Amino acid sequence: MLHSKEWYLSVLNSINDLILVKGEKSKLLWANKAFCDYYNMTNEELQNSIDGDHSDPDNTIQYVIDDQKVFTKGITLNIPSEPVTDGKGNVSFFHTIKNPIKNCSGEIVSTVGVSRLIEDEELLKRSKQLHSEKKSNIHDLRTFVENIPAPTIMLDPSRRIIASSNAWIECFNIQKNELIGADFDDLYEEGMNLKEKIIQSINVNEKTELDELLVQFNGKECFYKVVINPWELISKEVGGVMIMFIDITSQKEKEKVLEKHNEELKQFAYITTHDIKSPIVNIQSFLGFLESDEEIKNERSKQAIHYMGRSIEMAQYKINDLVKIIEQRELGVVNEDHLLRQVVLDIIEVYQSELVQINADVEIDIPNDLIIHTSIKQLTTILDNFISNAIRYRNQHVFLELIIQANRVENAIEISVSDNGVGIDLSKYGNMIFEMFKRANDSIPGNGLGLYLTKQSLSQLNADIQVSSEVGLGTVFTILIPQ
Repeated sequence: MLHSKEWYLSVLNSINDLILVKGEKSKLLWANKAFCDYYNMTNEELQNSIDGDHSDPDNTIQYVIDDQKVFTKGITLNIPSEPVTDGKGNVSFFHTIKNPIKNCSGEIVSTVGVSRLIEDEELLKRSKQLHSEKKSNIHDLRTFVENIPAPTIMLDPSRRIIASSNAWIECFNIQKNELIGADFDDLYEEGMNLKEKIIQSINVNEKTELDELLVQFNGKECFYKVVINPWELISKEVGGVMIMFIDITSQKEKEKVLEKHNEELKQFAYITTHDIKSPIVNIQSFLGFLESDEEIKNERSKQAIHYMGRSIEMAQYKINDLVKIIEQRELGVVNEDHLLRQVVLDIIEVYQSELVQINADVEIDIPNDLIIHTSIKQLTTILDNFISNAIRYRNQHVFLELIIQANRVENAIEISVSDNGVGIDLSKYGNMIFEMFKRANDSIPGNGLGLYLTKQSLSQLNADIQVSSEVGLGTVFTILIPQ
């Protein structure tokens, strides 16, 4: 037989135990007469609040933690003892059981808690002792947060703000009474978008960081690094999170200035190289005309024209080198899977005729199925420079032996390129071989850019390099590319 809503309410109101229904984020929806009398509040006054103003905020934190467990996990929670403050400020201890309430679709829509007064003296004694320890723990945490010099707030699992540093209040120009007890989502989520990271940090009990957050407040833009750290109750339960904002605005401003300067330098280099190329080409053409002029008989004049031509060629080389540097810095990193052996074969093919001409012996010791996940442009630059250097700096008295090996080493691919060339005196040149325009052997033509560009490419791939070499015996370059 069905009864009216009023009949069920009258039954619940006749029960002496405290009965309380809560919605999402521990918002109070309904309480029976016993609860209203104990709190000295009406249902209308209780509705949509988290707790009564007279309640101990430290106790409220535990209520919210328990509510969140029931609401999110759908479990029944048996709480042997919890302190509840009445409307006159007196604290009594209750045995409480909380259950989820589900709709027809099985979704949790609210929770119901039933609390019965504890009268057992021994249990009361233990409850008071535990309550004192919990309060001391939370009080220490609040004090800690309040004195942090950086903007910091402390949230419970429902993302209600329960403590704040003075720096937060000053930073966001808000009164403490407007902040404490407020819902973080209502105040800040729209501008900060931290909800998911907060939930993640609470659920897995791990620190979460956001390297950069732009906050616009009162017409001012500030950049912060955000650290979200779970805090624990004395019972080792996650009580919520602390959110600390570390101001990195000045750092970002310096980065912007640096980016601007780099862009200006890039533009300068680009304009310089292209503006200088035209007159050099014109001069080369004019010198070519003079060299072919049969009326110029004077040997000194011919020699001067020859030297001018050589100087112009050197200037052209330097400009081309500068273009290479600019292009290398402009290369983006696009990581994809590649068969490493095929990458090496493609590079070797470029030098095939030269390798045949000098009777070079090339050995490629790379598994056919070895896949490397990296950016092909940078990898090609690196290997191309190693191979071209092996050819250029070969020992003229023996045939070139070039060995390229690769294998997987834990979370990386190790590649080595070895030759039997003239070698490098590392004790003399070891600190400078990767510098721009620096060369370890001036007897062989070169621009001193190859290993510099190699180092730039390695940096873009976060790769490491080692060099071993002995003069007259050869060189081994070994690189380690993270996967």
